[in-house]
Amino acid sequence: MRTSGSVLGLCLLLLGPSTALAKPSTAGTTVTTTKQGKKARKEKEKAPCYAPEVHVQRHRGPEIEDRSLALTFCDGAPNPAALDLVSVLARPRDVDRPETSEIRAYQRMPVDRGPKSKRRDAAYVTKSVMRLHPGLLTRLQHVADHFPGKPIEIISGHRPDARSTSRHHHGRALDMRVAGVSREVLRDFLRTFPETGVGYYPNSFFVHMDVREDKGYWVDRSGPGEKADYGPWPPKKSEISRDSEKLVASALSELNELQRADLFEPNHATKPSAEVGPKTARALSAARRFLQAAEQASRGEEDEDVDMDPAEIERIRKEARAAIEAL
Repeated sequence: MRTSGSVLGLCLLLLGPSTALAKPSTAGTTVTTTKQGKKARKEKEKAPCYAPEVHVQRHRGPEIEDRSLALTFCDGAPNPAALDLVSVLARPRDVDRPETSEIRAYQRMPVDRGPKSKRRDAAYVTKSVMRLHPGLLTRLQHVADHFPGKPIEIISGHRPDARSTSRHHHGRALDMRVAGVSREVLRDFLRTFPETGVGYYPNSFFVHMDVREDKGYWVDRSGPGEKADYGPWPPKKSEISRDSEKLVASALSELNELQRADLFEPNHATKPSAEVGPKTARALSAARRFLQAAEQASRGEEDEDVDMDPAEIERIRKEARAAIEAL
């Protein structure tokens, strides 16, 4: 027995303790797990990270087009696919919405080879839809982050008929509003953006935002369809007084013209008094005196011979009208 034990001990010693006590091998399993982990990491790295989707709308009268889009990636870079879709929403007002097939067909056309009629303009999504400046997307994303859950409404974007110096002409500007947010609050937030132009229109319903090399701000007090009227808002007191005086003077002038047309048609005023009768002549004469007195009063002058009693004035006017109708 001692010899057998010695032989067994010698065999174990020659083989080594690591071999004698070795566990079942897991090398194959470890390699497989490592490969799966690397594959999962690569797939995760390939999948882009998008910012939360933003609800963007186009308003054209009663018609509304809307999209929910991831405007940027998580790092803030513009999403090219979203840029094309927002450009469609910001297309000229007289351009119909292009179908997806039309967009794809145009994008498949070459840029720099073949006949010009078969080429596409790299700055356009379709033949009639210009691609917006990508900086507008990053600004819209900032707006969406600041007013979460509020739809952004595009009123106007690319306007090919705008003057050549307008950023609307080059797809670098948007007229916009945010649902449930006042124009003043939106204006103040946009003014915090660098390299951004902001236009405030107190008598309209949108705020202008554009991409530029520096900051800019202006106020246009004109209403929709009116000639631009740049100036402070609210207007200065002196400006209000001056405009009020002009308005009053204009109203008085128009009133006098209406009164002359109503009471003193040329064919009536030039007829001899004998032809219209003494009563009609007196009424016309009194009406003329009334108008002269009104004009003098508007200029701060007085005429002691004219009685400005309202009842008398109304009686004169009625008699004058009756006399004219009788002629």
